[in-house]
Amino acid sequence: RVSGHAPCSVRSSGTTWVPSPSADVRNRHSDCGGWVAETAVCGMRAAKLAMMMQAQVQPTPDGAIVFDADAIAQARFDPDWFEPEHWRARAAAQATTGGRGSAMFVATPIGNCVLRHYRRGGMAARILGDRYFWTGAERTRSFAEFRLLAALRDKGLPVPQPIAARHRRLGAQYRADILTRRIDGAATLGELFMQNQLDAVVTSRVGAEIARF
Repeated sequence: RVSGHAPCSVRSSGTTWVPSPSADVRNRHSDCGGWVAETAVCGMRAAKLAMMMQAQVQPTPDGAIVFDADAIAQARFDPDWFEPEHWRARAAAQATTGGRGSAMFVATPIGNCVLRHYRRGGMAARILGDRYFWTGAERTRSFAEFRLLAALRDKGLPVPQPIAARHRRLGAQYRADILTRRIDGAATLGELFMQNQLDAVVTSRVGAEIARF
């Protein structure tokens, strides 16, 4: 169990699709024999994940950062890595296409990564922009996605490696960022469609990967 938030009861964050907490808990409630078994399973998974990844939480003046200490081979994470200007000043940033325009490719000392700032979509974006309501550190979109990606990688599933995530609290609201390892050569289904490469072979492989989740 991580800071009062069960790591196996997760919700969607950013563009990652995950089961709802209530549905996930109901399913395993019947499989594991109740809430006691559910809590035990979550605790074992959290402990296993902690061994697989040396995730550390680093307090900041206005929030916190969680990062994979093994990935960066440092005891502390440089908060400047979350700032686009830090990479632009070093000619190490490349804009991405699609989405909400909040992600960029960055060439870091540990390799190519993707830096993404969380932004709202739809009607909420007009009012809140990039701000979300605070309900606890582990429930922030960035921390939740970091933990989820780490858990999925622990299961051997093909997802980006989470490097670091940050939240910056603003009273009852917060802003968030996440840094993940870039999957070189990857393309979206939309890009494959536009390039006339979305054939039966590709769709079959996509379906097989989805089935693994």
